[in-house]
Amino acid sequence: MLNTFGQRLAQLLTARQMTQGEFARALGASPAFISDMIRGVKKPGADFLSRLAVQFQVSLDWLLLGQGTLEGASSIDGEWFRIVVLRVELARLAAQGHVEALRLVDELMGRSTPQIPVTPEREMLLGQLAKANEKSALISGLYNGFFTHPDPTMRAREVLSAALVHFQSNHSDPLAAMVAAHTSTNKE
Repeated sequence: MLNTFGQRLAQLLTARQMTQGEFARALGASPAFISDMIRGVKKPGADFLSRLAVQFQVSLDWLLLGQGTLEGASSIDGEWFRIVVLRVELARLAAQGHVEALRLVDELMGRSTPQIPVTPEREMLLGQLAKANEKSALISGLYNGFFTHPDPTMRAREVLSAALVHFQSNHSDPLAAMVAAHTSTNKE
């Protein structure tokens, strides 16, 4: 996924099929400065960002925050996409007769009172839904990040490459790792 400004800047260069030198010349900057920004060593100023947005018609929301797409259109609302994915997965499990999924559907539809405390069966169901949620965040991020790539073949390759990097990298948040360890310890 394109998690940093530098990664999104590199994606912009790829989308515009430009070298760092060509890109730097078009913006009146040095190639070293562009390289430093891609590597995360330096951050751009407001004037540079303004020139960048005008010269290359790039969305600053996408470039700075990773929201929407390169040109600014929000192809997929990531949060809404995750909400839909979770409900689809829950509905799939309920349709298969998963008892805890059926209970949760009833709760979410307002047909029963929420279950307190959470049972081990509910914990297992929530674990399954968490996997679907993680997958949906990756999918919507990759979709939005590469939606505007001009070459469909290269776009597909870039998505595959980014997905591989995501699954092969060890980028876990220490707090998330502690929560996951605690959850797995409580399941045993």
